[in-house]
Amino acid sequence: MMNKEQYIKLVMKKLGCTKKEKEKIKVDLNNDIEMALKNGETFEDIMKRMGTPEELAQEFNDNLGVVYKKSHKKLIIGIIIGVVAVIIAIVLYIQSLIPDINPLGTSGLYQESEVHQWNVEAIGYLNQNDYDSLHQMLSPNLRDRLDDILKAKNDLGELGNFEKITSEQSVEAKQKGELLVASEVVALYEKRSVTYTISFNESGQMVGIYMK
Repeated sequence: MMNKEQYIKLVMKKLGCTKKEKEKIKVDLNNDIEMALKNGETFEDIMKRMGTPEELAQEFNDNLGVVYKKSHKKLIIGIIIGVVAVIIAIVLYIQSLIPDINPLGTSGLYQESEVHQWNVEAIGYLNQNDYDSLHQMLSPNLRDRLDDILKAKNDLGELGNFEKITSEQSVEAKQKGELLVASEVVALYEKRSVTYTISFNESGQMVGIYMK
């Protein structure tokens, strides 16, 4: 059961007025309670008449024209939780974009000779301007970008006749749940060399190509 001192202390805690005004209210409230007790009221009756500490403090605040400032703790916690959730979502999204790289053959789904043949065919179709065959080799998503691929090839300028592949390195890359094989192939032409970065899915369809 709350006593007089606890009641007054809680009222003071909820007041939004100045320190001087609080002291005056504290004295007046104490005197009012003491007077009521002397007149035979129980403290329980006094509390029922005056209201809870929160209700009485709000009444004082209203009379003094004070807008009681509610705690922003919950709001701040909510904002922090929201920010943390956004950061986690961003980190997970970035991680999903970073491929998990492993040596070729790790999964057992790609063979070195098979990947080499895909690379040779892709570069050969470009060299021979056999765009129908190249189109058939592309994944459905990449077929819509055939014109971009041809433009990239033309942007390389005059290369001269193809001579040979001087280097070829391939890795397996798992990204967004899909296992791909990516190769960096350096092809030598009469006038210069070109570095192709080519990627294929498990079906042998080309899903990406970059040349420089």
